[in-house]
Amino acid sequence: MTTALHPSKIIPLFVLCNAPEILHEDTVLALDTETYSEHENYDNNAGYYFAEHSAENMSRLIPKSTYVDNDQRLLLVIENKNANGTSTLKAAFMHSYTGRISLVTSSDNIAMIMREHNKTRFAHDEFWATGKDTPMSAPVFFWRELQNRLRY
Repeated sequence: MTTALHPSKIIPLFVLCNAPEILHEDTVLALDTETYSEHENYDNNAGYYFAEHSAENMSRLIPKSTYVDNDQRLLLVIENKNANGTSTLKAAFMHSYTGRISLVTSSDNIAMIMREHNKTRFAHDEFWATGKDTPMSAPVFFWRELQNRLRY
């Protein structure tokens, strides 16, 4: 399955066209960097940077209502943005048995998550909430790294 990036309503982020919140490990992300660099709102990382793969960040990304054991999740990519007193994480997990990839946005600004995401759940870290976008918007930097981790 091949899917392409398109500009998001949240500038300068991009979404996978027609992609659900769950991908598969054989998904091919069509990332044409030249096309996106010509877009007027293109920003490679949009203020996001790689974040540590840690137990603390996992507790911020995993909803309390999740029934999957942490040992069944492989954290592929995690990025963090700190702006205006708010921290936001974007992450991709792969289920170790099914190969399905779950895309998650989490923030310590719970009101923002509830306003911008159609599914909101409180995370294990009581000061964070997760939102599942359909589809998830993220900077090109995130999608490129996810593509590389699936490919190599």
